[in-house]
Amino acid sequence: MGTKYTVSNAGVVTLTNDLIVDTNVLKVDTTNNRVGIGTASPSTTLHADGGTTGGIRLSNGATSTVV
Repeated sequence: MGTKYTVSNAGVVTLTNDLIVDTNVLKVDTTNNRVGIGTASPSTTLHADGGTTGGIRLSNGATSTVV
């Protein structure tokens, strides 16, 4: 199988395959250059799925908006 990741002296981790956290919490699709939050199959560059009760909060420190 070989090495799937490297760690530099500066602590930078480089992955050669997808990163998957708890099935569908976070998915980095290295083949298609996509990131999914709340989905195991991101269909766009950044795909966030809050489900039926969740949302996406955008914040700049002073104000925030839920979409």
